[in-house]
Amino acid sequence: MKALSTALALIILATAPSALALSATQTVLKEIRTTTPSGDVTTRYVAAELVIPGETIVYRLDYVNDSAESVTDMVLTMPVPAEVTFQDGSAEQAGMETSFSSDGGQTFFARPALMVDADEGVMVPASAEDITHIRWVSNITVASNEDGILQFKAVLK
Repeated sequence: MKALSTALALIILATAPSALALSATQTVLKEIRTTTPSGDVTTRYVAAELVIPGETIVYRLDYVNDSAESVTDMVLTMPVPAEVTFQDGSAEQAGMETSFSSDGGQTFFARPALMVDADEGVMVPASAEDITHIRWVSNITVASNEDGILQFKAVLK
């Protein structure tokens, strides 16, 4: 069993200058799926205090525009901890342009365009294990006192 640190090393919030009051809270949850005798699957989420390799974790970021002004060009970046593998398809959010990094957050690309150096300059498509950071850029205006949730799923190695 592995204990999972619930603190991410980095969350970056970048917005227009008038949005300095934007705040965010991070939560790390463990996904628990159960199948009823009739075959229905239910999913619930609990605090990720102890996670076993192979279990799914949700990294969730709740944000709110605390300012009196609307926010445009909001950018939020979250690292993918080294002890997990990103779950493809879990980071897309309505109203956000999602991009990914495989180089520690230096450059970001749409998922299909994300490449890694496989061997001496031979570039190949990045696998989910190669993703180190996820970035969301808002395509919408976030009004005063409006809130939202960004999240992605990963599996503990």
